[in-house]
Amino acid sequence: MQWYKRFLEKYGAVGLTMSLAAIAYIAVILLQGILADGFNDFYNRVTLPMKFGEVVQQPWSLFTYWLAAHPFAIWILVIDMVLLYTFGSIINALLGDRFTQGLILFSLIIAPIFLMLVANVLPTVELTENAHLFGLHLLNCTLIGAAITLAPRYEFQIIRWRVPLVYVGITILVFAAIPYRAIWTVHGLATFLGPLIGFGILRFKQNGTDVTRWLQLSIFPDKSVPTAVRDERIRVRVRERAERKEPVTIKKAARPSDADELDRLLDKINEVGYDGLSKKEKETLDRLSKD
Repeated sequence: MQWYKRFLEKYGAVGLTMSLAAIAYIAVILLQGILADGFNDFYNRVTLPMKFGEVVQQPWSLFTYWLAAHPFAIWILVIDMVLLYTFGSIINALLGDRFTQGLILFSLIIAPIFLMLVANVLPTVELTENAHLFGLHLLNCTLIGAAITLAPRYEFQIIRWRVPLVYVGITILVFAAIPYRAIWTVHGLATFLGPLIGFGILRFKQNGTDVTRWLQLSIFPDKSVPTAVRDERIRVRVRERAERKEPVTIKKAARPSDADELDRLLDKINEVGYDGLSKKEKETLDRLSKD
């Protein structure tokens, strides 16, 4: 099991989710050839229906729907993988892997229940026998909503322009809602409901309540420290070095210019992420944060 632990330490919840989705896609392609005429019946049984009576008859679909991908729609899987990696990595870098996997599990298991409730209440959604939820769409929409709530000014480099994350996320959601016919289909409704769920979870988190805590598994190493805690720890280290009056380091840590520079760098990390720092700024941050 050492390889499994090393995998989790290196790739975390985002990497594990992507790997399982890719393996499931390959399995679906193989089953398509084996089952042939019976494939559609199999597909309906592993995807999640929106009618509660049907869910009761196949409760396992609540845990298998996100692994279901149409064998001839690989481009959808590729897009979903890119979105999962991009927005999942941003959340992971700022709030830690333990919270990220809790958010992913909440999006995969709890969010579909909210989607079913809204779909059955909203008269615009067409709940036909083929109105099933499948794939990573709801998960990605939730991650996008959470990411743009967490770091709206985090910047993406697009050709020659640096675009804030909030504009990138909203653009993706708009273009996703159009082909899925907005609130008239299950996946279209997920495009609107997912970001609202992500927004709500992050707001609770920012107010001190982590609604995903009961879903956070100990098998996932918490490699990252929440931003606020990390910032405070760095400041404490600087104060401790000054209080100990260490030769050489006391002069560096106690200078007002260093304290101001530290605050500036931490503010920049909150806005654009650690990767947004220049090489010199990273070296400066490393110098100020070392024991």
